[in-house]
Formats: sequence, structure tokens, C-alpha cells
Amino acid sequence: MPDSNGQNGNGQEHEPEYDGTSLDFTALDFNDKRAYAKQRAFLTAFSETGSVVRAAIAAKVSRRAHVYWMSEPGYKQVFDDARLIAAEVLEDEARRRAVQGLRKMKFYKGEPVIDPETNKPYFEHEYSDTLMAMLLNANLPEKFKYRSETTV
Repeated sequence: MPDSNGQNGNGQEHEPEYDGTSLDFTALDFNDKRAYAKQRAFLTAFSETGSVVRAAIAAKVSRRAHVYWMSEPGYKQVFDDARLIAAEVLEDEARRRAVQGLRKMKFYKGEPVIDPETNKPYFEHEYSDTLMAMLLNANLPEKFKYRSETTV
């Protein structure tokens, strides 16, 4: 049984098993442990940020390393999964802004508006109709697709 340090009972390292809750790294080449660790750090950061530049900084690798790794089928497979996770993060945020909205402080001529009843800064809740329309279009295109008619 592996311990929390990634070792089995006799102190030897092993390839981590996929737990089904995050990226599945089993397609990566575990034989080069240093590259494996860098790839894993990069892919995890990319799935969280959706940015190759930010992921490279977080993993302390160059963007060229990512380009080189993309030639490896296992890495490309995990990167494609990471891209889907990053897109889901964006979709979750779009949904939150469309449904729950954002609490925004109001300003007038550069100064915060003060609520006369509470004597505290005034906030309004803003929702995004544009994001709502985009989400509806993406999830129910047969009902909410964008339509345009051309009359000849």
C-alpha cells in the first residue's frame, strides 16, 4: 500500500493511481521522475488557470517544455483533459455570474456612494444577461440558438 510520500511499504517509489477526482496522470511516462513531476505540476496548474504561461511559471518550466511534451501522446492526452477542466472552471464562473450575480460597490464621481440608512458604502447586485444567454445557447441550442433570417 502506498504511503503519503508516494512510496510503497519497502520505500520504493511507485506510479500514483488515478483516484477519479482530478486529472488522470497514468498516461504520463513515469520512468523519468523529474519530467513526470514537472509535467504533473504544469498540467495541474493549467487545469486551474487555463493559461500556459501561468502554468509554466507555477511549474518552473519554460513554455518550450510544454511544446516539446505535446509530441508525447500520453502528455497530449492529459493536456486535453486539463483543457476541459479549465473550460469547466470558466463555465462554472460564468454560471455563477449569470445566476448569483456579482456584488458591486457603487461610485459617483469617483467616490463611493454611501447608503443614508446604514451610513456604509452602497452595493448593488448585478447579473449578466449576456452570460445567461450564452449558457442557454450552449446547453439548449435547439431552444436558445441564435437565429437570424435573411429575406430575399
